[in-house]
Amino acid sequence: MFKLFGHEVAATCLRQFVMLNIKCVSGVAMSVEKIRGILLQHGRLSVSVDQIANDGDLYKAGLTSLATVGLMLALEDQFNVEFPDSLLSRKTFSSIDSISEAIAQLQK
Repeated sequence: MFKLFGHEVAATCLRQFVMLNIKCVSGVAMSVEKIRGILLQHGRLSVSVDQIANDGDLYKAGLTSLATVGLMLALEDQFNVEFPDSLLSRKTFSSIDSISEAIAQLQK
């Protein structure tokens, strides 16, 4: 028996809980890593992508409006989505988190 959130649970239940959460988190983690890779190739940032937190301001890191267009096109290709006019804003591309959220919304 193990303690999980103050409750005793069997090892098999704990294993299932962990595996379910890994699946949920790994999908997001994979998307974030793909976004980071695309930023590295198309973002033309003045700061290393590795130094930017997921909620860090990409425009402060050197993202320009021109680079945003290339970034958007690469994201559309990679994730097989199309950004509608309503998401073509500075806010959408302001951080890795905001890009990830937009892509998740478009993939629904």
